[in-house]
Amino acid sequence: MSGRLDGRNVLVSGAARGIGAAIARLFAAEGARVAVTDIRDREGQALVAGITSTGGRAFYRRLDVSSREAWDEARQETENRYGPVDVLVSNAFTMSQPALADLTEPDWTASLQVNLTGAFHGIRSVLPGMRQLGRGSIVAISATNGNETALPANAAYQSAKAALSSLVRHVAVTYGHDGVRANAVHPGGIRTSMLTEEDILPMAEAMATSFPVPRLGEPDDIARAALFLAGDEAAYITGTSLVVDGGASVGTTPPPQEHVS
Repeated sequence: MSGRLDGRNVLVSGAARGIGAAIARLFAAEGARVAVTDIRDREGQALVAGITSTGGRAFYRRLDVSSREAWDEARQETENRYGPVDVLVSNAFTMSQPALADLTEPDWTASLQVNLTGAFHGIRSVLPGMRQLGRGSIVAISATNGNETALPANAAYQSAKAALSSLVRHVAVTYGHDGVRANAVHPGGIRTSMLTEEDILPMAEAMATSFPVPRLGEPDDIARAALFLAGDEAAYITGTSLVVDGGASVGTTPPPQEHVS
Protein backbone atom coordinates (compact mmCIF):
# COMPACT_ATOMS: atom_id res chain seq x y z
CA MET A 1 0.00 0.00 0.00
CA SER A 2 1.04 3.61 -0.56
CA GLY A 3 0.34 5.12 2.86
CA ARG A 4 -2.37 7.46 1.60
CA LEU A 5 -3.76 7.85 5.13
CA ASP A 6 -0.52 7.84 7.11
CA GLY A 7 -1.03 9.50 10.48
CA ARG A 8 -4.81 9.84 10.16
CA ASN A 9 -7.17 8.87 12.96
CA VAL A 10 -10.32 7.32 11.53
CA LEU A 11 -13.63 6.38 13.16
CA VAL A 12 -15.83 4.00 11.15
CA SER A 13 -19.37 3.10 12.22
CA GLY A 14 -21.01 -0.14 11.19
CA ALA A 15 -17.54 -1.55 10.61
CA ALA A 16 -17.83 -5.17 11.74
CA ARG A 17 -18.68 -6.62 8.35
CA GLY A 18 -19.54 -5.87 4.75
CA ILE A 19 -18.75 -2.41 3.42
CA GLY A 20 -17.67 -1.09 6.82
CA ALA A 21 -15.19 -3.91 7.34
CA ALA A 22 -13.73 -3.41 3.87
CA ILE A 23 -13.28 0.30 4.64
CA ALA A 24 -11.62 -0.41 7.99
CA ARG A 25 -9.19 -2.93 6.46
CA LEU A 26 -8.24 -0.71 3.53
CA PHE A 27 -7.83 2.43 5.62
CA ALA A 28 -5.62 0.59 8.12
CA ALA A 29 -3.54 -0.84 5.27
CA GLU A 30 -3.09 2.72 3.99
CA GLY A 31 -1.62 3.83 7.32
CA ALA A 32 -4.65 5.05 9.29
CA ARG A 33 -5.30 4.29 12.93
CA VAL A 34 -8.85 2.96 12.91
CA ALA A 35 -11.61 2.87 15.50
CA VAL A 36 -13.84 -0.03 14.45
CA THR A 37 -17.31 0.47 15.89
CA ASP A 38 -20.45 -1.64 15.64
CA ILE A 39 -22.97 -3.59 17.72
CA ARG A 40 -21.67 -6.93 16.38
CA ASP A 41 -18.98 -7.42 19.00
CA ARG A 42 -17.61 -10.79 17.94
CA GLU A 43 -17.25 -9.82 14.28
CA GLY A 44 -15.78 -6.44 15.16
CA GLN A 45 -13.20 -7.96 17.48
CA ALA A 46 -12.26 -10.55 14.86
CA LEU A 47 -11.80 -7.81 12.28
CA VAL A 48 -9.49 -5.87 14.58
CA ALA A 49 -7.50 -9.03 15.29
CA GLY A 50 -7.01 -9.50 11.55
CA ILE A 51 -5.94 -5.90 11.03
CA THR A 52 -3.45 -5.89 13.89
CA SER A 53 -2.02 -9.29 12.91
CA THR A 54 -0.76 -7.74 9.67
CA GLY A 55 0.74 -4.69 11.35
CA GLY A 56 -2.24 -2.34 11.19
CA ARG A 57 -3.48 -0.23 14.08
CA ALA A 58 -7.09 -0.59 15.16
CA PHE A 59 -9.29 -1.14 18.18
CA TYR A 60 -12.91 -2.19 18.58
CA ARG A 61 -15.62 -0.39 20.52
CA ARG A 62 -19.30 -1.20 20.72
CA LEU A 63 -21.37 1.69 19.37
CA ASP A 64 -25.13 2.06 19.11
CA VAL A 65 -25.25 4.91 16.60
CA SER A 66 -28.72 5.98 17.70
CA SER A 67 -27.21 7.14 21.02
CA ARG A 68 -25.62 10.58 21.21
CA GLU A 69 -23.80 9.61 24.39
CA ALA A 70 -22.38 6.45 22.82
CA TRP A 71 -20.99 8.48 19.92
CA ASP A 72 -19.30 10.93 22.26
CA GLU A 73 -17.78 8.06 24.24
CA ALA A 74 -16.47 6.36 21.08
CA ARG A 75 -14.99 9.60 19.82
CA GLN A 76 -13.41 10.26 23.22
CA GLU A 77 -11.81 6.81 23.34
CA THR A 78 -10.43 7.34 19.84
CA GLU A 79 -8.92 10.64 20.96
CA ASN A 80 -7.47 9.03 24.08
CA ARG A 81 -5.81 6.25 22.08
CA TYR A 82 -4.77 8.04 18.90
CA GLY A 83 -5.55 11.76 19.03
CA PRO A 84 -8.24 13.89 17.36
CA VAL A 85 -10.41 12.24 14.72
CA ASP A 86 -9.30 13.31 11.23
CA VAL A 87 -11.75 11.15 9.28
CA LEU A 88 -15.27 9.97 10.07
CA VAL A 89 -16.88 7.28 7.91
CA SER A 90 -20.58 7.07 8.76
CA ASN A 91 -21.57 3.66 7.44
CA ALA A 92 -23.93 2.05 9.95
CA PHE A 93 -27.39 1.36 8.58
CA THR A 94 -30.47 -0.76 9.00
CA MET A 95 -32.74 -1.91 6.18
CA SER A 96 -36.48 -1.48 6.64
CA GLN A 97 -38.33 -3.44 3.96
CA PRO A 98 -41.98 -2.24 3.91
CA ALA A 99 -43.41 0.06 1.28
CA LEU A 100 -45.13 3.19 2.57
CA ALA A 101 -48.66 1.78 2.89
CA ASP A 102 -47.38 -1.09 5.04
CA LEU A 103 -44.90 0.90 7.10
CA THR A 104 -45.60 1.34 10.81
CA GLU A 105 -44.58 4.44 12.70
CA PRO A 106 -42.18 2.48 14.96
CA ASP A 107 -40.48 1.01 11.88
CA TRP A 108 -40.21 4.47 10.33
CA THR A 109 -38.74 5.94 13.50
CA ALA A 110 -36.29 3.08 14.01
CA SER A 111 -34.98 3.39 10.46
CA LEU A 112 -34.43 7.13 10.74
CA GLN A 113 -32.76 6.75 14.13
CA VAL A 114 -30.01 4.60 12.64
CA ASN A 115 -29.79 5.71 9.01
CA LEU A 116 -30.08 9.47 9.55
CA THR A 117 -30.00 10.49 13.21
CA GLY A 118 -27.07 8.13 13.79
CA ALA A 119 -25.05 9.97 11.16
CA PHE A 120 -26.11 13.31 12.66
CA HIS A 121 -24.84 12.26 16.09
CA GLY A 122 -21.52 11.13 14.63
CA ILE A 123 -20.93 14.27 12.60
CA ARG A 124 -21.95 16.50 15.49
CA SER A 125 -19.53 14.66 17.78
CA VAL A 126 -16.42 14.97 15.58
CA LEU A 127 -17.04 18.46 14.18
CA PRO A 128 -15.65 20.49 17.11
CA GLY A 129 -12.35 18.63 17.02
CA MET A 130 -12.04 18.89 13.25
CA ARG A 131 -12.76 22.61 13.35
CA GLN A 132 -10.14 23.10 16.05
CA LEU A 133 -7.60 21.15 13.96
CA GLY A 134 -8.53 23.12 10.87
CA ARG A 135 -9.01 19.94 8.87
CA GLY A 136 -11.23 16.91 8.63
CA SER A 137 -12.98 14.64 6.18
CA ILE A 138 -16.46 13.18 6.63
CA VAL A 139 -17.57 10.38 4.33
CA ALA A 140 -21.18 9.22 4.60
CA ILE A 141 -22.22 5.95 2.97
CA SER A 142 -25.61 6.77 1.49
CA ALA A 143 -27.26 4.78 -1.35
CA THR A 144 -28.46 5.09 -4.92
CA ASN A 145 -31.75 3.74 -3.57
CA GLY A 146 -33.18 6.99 -2.28
CA ASN A 147 -31.07 9.38 -4.34
CA GLU A 148 -30.57 8.37 -7.98
CA THR A 149 -33.20 5.60 -7.99
CA ALA A 150 -36.19 4.30 -6.05
CA LEU A 151 -37.76 0.90 -5.48
CA PRO A 152 -41.35 -0.09 -4.56
CA ALA A 153 -40.23 -0.95 -1.03
CA ASN A 154 -37.89 0.34 1.69
CA ALA A 155 -39.74 3.64 2.10
CA ALA A 156 -38.06 4.59 5.39
CA TYR A 157 -34.59 3.55 4.24
CA GLN A 158 -34.88 5.49 0.98
CA SER A 159 -36.14 8.59 2.78
CA ALA A 160 -33.34 8.48 5.33
CA LYS A 161 -30.63 8.02 2.71
CA ALA A 162 -31.91 10.95 0.66
CA ALA A 163 -31.88 13.13 3.77
CA LEU A 164 -28.37 11.92 4.64
CA SER A 165 -27.06 13.20 1.31
CA SER A 166 -28.66 16.57 2.02
CA LEU A 167 -27.05 16.66 5.47
CA VAL A 168 -23.65 16.04 3.86
CA ARG A 169 -24.13 19.03 1.55
CA HIS A 170 -25.12 21.19 4.52
CA VAL A 171 -21.95 20.25 6.40
CA ALA A 172 -19.80 20.93 3.34
CA VAL A 173 -21.22 24.41 2.84
CA THR A 174 -21.36 25.39 6.51
CA TYR A 175 -17.94 24.16 7.68
CA GLY A 176 -15.79 24.32 4.57
CA HIS A 177 -14.01 27.47 5.77
CA ASP A 178 -13.05 25.55 8.90
CA GLY A 179 -11.18 23.01 6.78
CA VAL A 180 -13.86 20.32 6.99
CA ARG A 181 -14.88 18.43 3.85
CA ALA A 182 -17.99 16.26 3.65
CA ASN A 183 -18.93 13.89 0.85
CA ALA A 184 -21.16 10.89 0.28
CA VAL A 185 -20.71 7.58 -1.48
CA HIS A 186 -23.82 6.14 -3.11
CA PRO A 187 -23.46 2.37 -3.47
CA GLY A 188 -25.73 0.42 -5.77
CA GLY A 189 -26.13 -3.34 -5.52
CA ILE A 190 -23.23 -4.65 -3.42
CA ARG A 191 -22.50 -8.29 -2.62
CA THR A 192 -22.79 -8.38 1.17
CA SER A 193 -24.14 -10.84 3.70
CA MET A 194 -27.39 -8.86 3.80
CA LEU A 195 -28.30 -10.18 0.34
CA THR A 196 -27.87 -13.72 1.60
CA GLU A 197 -29.75 -13.07 4.83
CA GLU A 198 -32.67 -11.55 2.93
CA ASP A 199 -32.53 -14.45 0.43
CA ILE A 200 -32.29 -12.09 -2.52
CA LEU A 201 -28.75 -12.80 -3.74
CA PRO A 202 -29.83 -14.82 -6.82
CA MET A 203 -32.31 -12.10 -7.83
CA ALA A 204 -29.70 -9.37 -7.32
CA GLU A 205 -27.14 -11.26 -9.38
CA ALA A 206 -29.64 -11.72 -12.20
CA MET A 207 -30.51 -8.02 -12.18
CA ALA A 208 -26.84 -7.08 -12.24
CA THR A 209 -26.30 -8.78 -15.60
CA SER A 210 -28.15 -5.83 -17.18
CA PHE A 211 -25.90 -3.18 -15.62
CA PRO A 212 -23.36 -1.44 -17.89
CA VAL A 213 -20.75 -3.11 -15.70
CA PRO A 214 -22.58 -6.47 -15.56
CA ARG A 215 -21.94 -7.61 -12.01
CA LEU A 216 -22.77 -6.83 -8.43
CA GLY A 217 -20.35 -4.51 -6.69
CA GLU A 218 -18.01 -5.77 -3.99
CA PRO A 219 -17.42 -4.10 -0.61
CA ASP A 220 -13.90 -3.22 -1.75
CA ASP A 221 -15.38 -1.15 -4.61
CA ILE A 222 -17.02 1.09 -2.01
CA ALA A 223 -13.96 1.10 0.24
CA ARG A 224 -11.79 2.42 -2.58
CA ALA A 225 -14.27 5.22 -3.27
CA ALA A 226 -14.34 6.13 0.43
CA LEU A 227 -10.53 6.11 0.54
CA PHE A 228 -10.36 8.57 -2.34
CA LEU A 229 -12.83 10.97 -0.72
CA ALA A 230 -11.19 10.67 2.71
CA GLY A 231 -7.66 11.46 1.58
CA ASP A 232 -5.69 14.33 0.12
CA GLU A 233 -6.37 13.33 -3.48
CA ALA A 234 -9.88 14.72 -2.94
CA ALA A 235 -8.69 17.93 -1.24
CA TYR A 236 -10.74 20.08 -3.64
CA ILE A 237 -13.87 17.93 -3.46
CA THR A 238 -16.66 18.57 -0.98
CA GLY A 239 -20.42 18.41 -0.93
CA THR A 240 -20.48 15.81 -3.66
CA SER A 241 -21.96 12.34 -4.09
CA LEU A 242 -19.88 9.63 -5.71
CA VAL A 243 -22.12 6.99 -7.29
CA VAL A 244 -20.61 3.50 -7.29
CA ASP A 245 -23.18 1.24 -8.92
CA GLY A 246 -21.72 -0.14 -12.13
CA GLY A 247 -23.75 2.39 -14.08
CA ALA A 248 -27.08 0.91 -12.98
CA SER A 249 -28.62 4.29 -12.16
CA VAL A 250 -27.74 5.56 -15.64
CA GLY A 251 -29.60 2.76 -17.39
CA THR A 252 -29.59 -0.91 -18.12
CA THR A 253 -27.80 -2.53 -21.02
CA PRO A 254 -29.34 -5.22 -23.23
CA PRO A 255 -27.41 -8.47 -23.43
CA PRO A 256 -24.93 -8.71 -26.29
CA GLN A 257 -26.39 -10.01 -29.55
CA GLU A 258 -24.93 -12.92 -31.41
CA HIS A 259 -23.42 -11.82 -34.70
CA VAL A 260 -24.50 -14.02 -37.56
CA SER A 261 -22.27 -14.01 -40.62
